[in-house]
Amino acid sequence: MVRRETDLILAVLCSLALVAIDVAAAPATAARVALGLPFVLVLPGYVLVAAIFPGRDDMDFLERIALGTGLSAAIVPLLGLALNYSPWGIRPHPIVVSVMLFTVTVAAVAAVRRRLLPREQAFRPALAVHWARLFPANAFARALAAIAALALVALTAAAAYLIVPSRGGEAYTEFYLLDPSGRAAAYPGALALGQSARLMLGVTNHEGQDATYQIVAKIDGAIARSVPDLRLEDGDRWEQEVAVAPSRAGDGQKLEYLLYREGDSEPYRRLHLWLDVEDDLPPPALAGAPPAAVADATAAPEPPEQPAAVPEPAPPPVHIVGPGEYLTLIARDHGVTLEALLAVNDIDDPDLIHPRQRINLPPGAGEGQ
Repeated sequence: MVRRETDLILAVLCSLALVAIDVAAAPATAARVALGLPFVLVLPGYVLVAAIFPGRDDMDFLERIALGTGLSAAIVPLLGLALNYSPWGIRPHPIVVSVMLFTVTVAAVAAVRRRLLPREQAFRPALAVHWARLFPANAFARALAAIAALALVALTAAAAYLIVPSRGGEAYTEFYLLDPSGRAAAYPGALALGQSARLMLGVTNHEGQDATYQIVAKIDGAIARSVPDLRLEDGDRWEQEVAVAPSRAGDGQKLEYLLYREGDSEPYRRLHLWLDVEDDLPPPALAGAPPAAVADATAAPEPPEQPAAVPEPAPPPVHIVGPGEYLTLIARDHGVTLEALLAVNDIDDPDLIHPRQRINLPPGAGEGQ
């Protein structure tokens, strides 16, 4: 006689086996596919049905499989949503482990609930299948059965498409500019001629392979500095402190950092700041900035009375891109149009932005919210 917990034990063993294969084997193995399909499509919902309906007369085995398949389609996305707000994120290994933990925990609850019932009332899987139920005589019932079968085939095909191909995450390079304290804030907006400010420039390779880069710094289109042949392995990060020292006065000077990949003639990533450089502007209080340079000999003499300090212009509002964000969402959150957002940013492809990218916001963004 089949034990009342046999189906639950098999569900737990299948989950544990898939986790072991996921850790030890390549994603394309046949065992991973064979275990992965029921692991995603059936097991989470099946054990939940077993926990809710422990009795033999609640529903038969085929009904439990059908209902479990539908519930699995809801449980797995909810687990992914929870992972999105966790430190682990939505990645293959955390998803597999979370589904396994859910299956094992709920299966244990289902086993306890069945044990609390008398032996003859508790559900136990039957080896015999009532094939007549699969081929109903009523035409309307046959049509519904055909639709359900097609839906199951489509769901299986979708799961196979997600599981069988070994598809990694998005390949990209992280290119960022921070203040000396390592934050995306306190960017210089105004400098005195001869004064310099310091920033932290960084590159992180998430391309899935080794890559070679070149960084070019420009001020108003003129090349100010170049970092050639920067080679990073996949996952490696490069950071270096850079000095910003404009050579002439003028408002609205564009400080630009361009990142090139090896063999590319067009920039792969861009960063820029706008600077106002005055030859008589008092040095602003910049974190990590060196002492102000000596005034130019041709500058006008200082007046006998010390003028009132000119307040440092507030840096333009910016938004640092977070995971899953896109330009339309950023524009809506700040109460501006997508066109206004694009007008103040040098973005070649509006559909291609990356986490930690600095997005300038137009004046008045966020007002009235």
